[in-house]
Amino acid sequence: MIETVRTREELERLVARGEGYLYNDFGGRDPKMCPVHAIGCVWVERMTRVKPGALGVKKLWSPSLEELVSGVIQLGKVFVFCGSEPDLAAQVRGGAAPGVVRASASRSAPLKPAATVAPRHVSDGGFQLSVHDPKRGPIECWSDHRLNFEPKDYRLVLRRELGTALAGLRPGPGEVISGTYESAVRELADVENVLFYNVGLGRFREAASHGVRFERSFAEPSRLASSDSPRRSHLSRYEFVSAGTVFAHWSAGATLASWADVPAPPLGENTRVGDIWLRMKRAAVERAGTLSGPSAPFGMRLCIRAGAGGASHVALMMKPLLDAVCSALHQHDGSDLTELAARLAGQIQASPADIAGLLMDDRQAILGARGVLHRWRDSVQWNPADDGLVAAEVLLDERPGGGGAWSHSGELFAVNSIETA
Repeated sequence: MIETVRTREELERLVARGEGYLYNDFGGRDPKMCPVHAIGCVWVERMTRVKPGALGVKKLWSPSLEELVSGVIQLGKVFVFCGSEPDLAAQVRGGAAPGVVRASASRSAPLKPAATVAPRHVSDGGFQLSVHDPKRGPIECWSDHRLNFEPKDYRLVLRRELGTALAGLRPGPGEVISGTYESAVRELADVENVLFYNVGLGRFREAASHGVRFERSFAEPSRLASSDSPRRSHLSRYEFVSAGTVFAHWSAGATLASWADVPAPPLGENTRVGDIWLRMKRAAVERAGTLSGPSAPFGMRLCIRAGAGGASHVALMMKPLLDAVCSALHQHDGSDLTELAARLAGQIQASPADIAGLLMDDRQAILGARGVLHRWRDSVQWNPADDGLVAAEVLLDERPGGGGAWSHSGELFAVNSIETA
């Protein structure tokens, strides 16, 4: 028996029963957008955090996982088992490996495990690099200092070697590149800069073709390069994971804000933050709470609907989008408002008065008030509190038929550290 679930109320009743399995029927040919979950999965519970009535994406439910999978295959749909539930695939007859993606009964493709090869090691003064497999990873880099934007000394070699290794990675179906930065050193730094921007976004052309995830751990690096290696203060690790996998260092708490289909300009490394910010500030953001404090960490999930133009991979799209979204979820503190609004009006299609009003609007200021904008030369520079963004996933919606319209949907949520729980 397979039932179609079309409303929040129907989904809530199934969650309350605690029985069966759910398929998220997003449509299209992108498996990672169509996961199969056990009804008790945390991601199913999060699906109920919407307005009453019709769901944006219909679901299919069955008390039998095997029956659900068979039905999905017969309908010619694609799917991937939820990355947070690695035991699901083993429950299906035949013992399919976790991460199996099926498009029809005649075509099934389990994700290929990394080949068994000897890791490649590079060591140069203040860093050690380990490449476990040149195409599949993981790649780990220990260093005495974090990689900054304009590196000097040994970090020049580090960036070159790390970038070369990352350029060779190739994702499997439904996989995204996940970066984790571990260090007990609490320097003010945006984790996406340390892991991606400062390495060189072009290095992620292949690895980030489907999406990007990143996390910040404030613990000492969890391991050494080898038993005889010196302990170093910073570790950057890159590996492929299934889209939607739970974070390793943070547990997701309450959703504080959510938004859907917010228009955006074509996204790329050079897209102006102001153009994205303006559309986000005018959008209908559903606010459900506020951070517990100005320095409280938070997480975010974004899905980009790509249209014509723009960048070729998510790493290039991610930087201006994250800066703009975080800025739009602030209220400006009012400093230098007239001059900043006038300068920004010279860049985006809005009057200084409209911009000033949007900067001071607190209706979606989940991240609080701060000097989110300040003068920089004859222009402006954005200054959101994105150093508090410690866990994020940015996916590319690869369904056909996007046309020329760009948009993004997402949610911002509270997080709790697993390391200190």
